[in-house]
Amino acid sequence: MKISVIIPLYNAEPHIKQCIESLFNQSYKNYELIIINDGSTDHSLEIAQKCIKRLKPPHHSLKPTYVLVCNKY
Repeated sequence: MKISVIIPLYNAEPHIKQCIESLFNQSYKNYELIIINDGSTDHSLEIAQKCIKRLKPPHHSLKPTYVLVCNKY
């Protein structure tokens, strides 16, 4: 069973990297990650994008899906 992990992102610069790392370190790997940025005014979105590119999840048989949704006013 595939699960969806939804992370709402609004000015979470101090916490987003740890949040994504924590997800990647879970033993259950059949998931999709959906990050919804609701117009952050800090660097939260950029940090999330870099984390997903740099912190590739551990090797496993099922590849997770990553989606970034941005709401710019």
